[in-house]
Amino acid sequence: PRFDLDAQVALVPTPGTPPVAGTAKVLLGPPAQGKTAGPPIPVVVQAGLKGSGGAVELDPVAIEAGEGGGSLRLTGTGRLPLDTMRLALNLTGRRLDLDRLLAAADAQEVRTRAASIPLTLPVDLDLSLNGVAVAEEELTDLKLQVSLEKDRARIHDLRFIAPGGARV
Repeated sequence: PRFDLDAQVALVPTPGTPPVAGTAKVLLGPPAQGKTAGPPIPVVVQAGLKGSGGAVELDPVAIEAGEGGGSLRLTGTGRLPLDTMRLALNLTGRRLDLDRLLAAADAQEVRTRAASIPLTLPVDLDLSLNGVAVAEEELTDLKLQVSLEKDRARIHDLRFIAPGGARV
């Protein structure tokens, strides 16, 4: 992986965390790392960050996975309270073509590598997608609230409109 950080820290005599502001960028998968390490598709995570008073605010957050028409692009905001170290992300995206994204890489390899990623920071994710192409069908208006911790995912809410207009 590749990690770029551009930040300014104000060293002022204030209680708590000193004020910090800047940007961070993480690149995973090819070409940033070898074929046998990390995700088999390129993933770029970028965020503006501001920290003070015991929390880091991430605004804007942008995540891109894959390349071309099968890529996933998410934008939103995040917050990391330093006392709990539990990242909260609120992300939205237009469309995820899951069929095409998985076709760009070996689907079994994607599942295997995703399951092996050690999640050291708990994440509460609130995700909204206008559409998801899966199994040659289109799901629309997807809303997902999930908590990710080490080796488990807890789904709090999952809603979408299935083909034919059925609300799930």
